[in-house]
Amino acid sequence: TDGSELTRVGACLGSLSFMAPEQRIDATSACERTDVHGLSATLFALVTGCTPRNLALAGPESARWARVRDDRLRDLLQAGLDAVAEARPSMVELREGLLALR
Repeated sequence: TDGSELTRVGACLGSLSFMAPEQRIDATSACERTDVHGLSATLFALVTGCTPRNLALAGPESARWARVRDDRLRDLLQAGLDAVAEARPSMVELREGLLALR
């Protein structure tokens, strides 16, 4: 191959609707909590059928959040989608929160 199909240095990776804010700014700043955001965004989309894009701007009382009927799951996903990486739960905490929903 001539390398034209390889990811270029500095290229944006991921779907914007599911991407953590810090990843949009600088992919090199990605950390475990960036993955927590991505997983929380995916779970939100699976549960609601809605894209999580601009969800933080909509606020916690938006109609999209109302589709998450379990308050504990809503709280967990809202924490996982926090705009500030350090405010998100760790992956272990997210897992424990999900297991507690059973």
